[in-house]
Amino acid sequence: MAGGRERRFKLPRAARMRRRRDFARTVREGRAAAREAFVIHCLSVPGEGRLLGVVCGRRVGGAVMRNRVKRRLREIFRTHPEYFRDGFWFVAVAKPAIVDKDFHALQGEVTATLAGLTRGTHEKNSASD
Repeated sequence: MAGGRERRFKLPRAARMRRRRDFARTVREGRAAAREAFVIHCLSVPGEGRLLGVVCGRRVGGAVMRNRVKRRLREIFRTHPEYFRDGFWFVAVAKPAIVDKDFHALQGEVTATLAGLTRGTHEKNSASD
């Protein structure tokens, strides 16, 4: 943005996964949970920041639909910091069924999935420190 103004309603660039090797590592080494409309891969990386990568292939729809889906998923992560904490890397893979989901229904499914994936991961490590 011109003038150095900061966008408030956007997932920070530092929290976005951009490197192919980070995507590959998260998918290869992390845990996954699948739903009808998406798959979320989660990797616990203690001492690292939080990262989110969103994958949305052409099967989901045209460019406008794919970008809308990616914005919706990023917004869910941005507004739920209790699940999107430092030390976790996520890759969200959209499936074609995501197009028909209402935002609030999608939000409920994603947060429930994230709760299951992140449950007990860092709490065990930090309790022993």
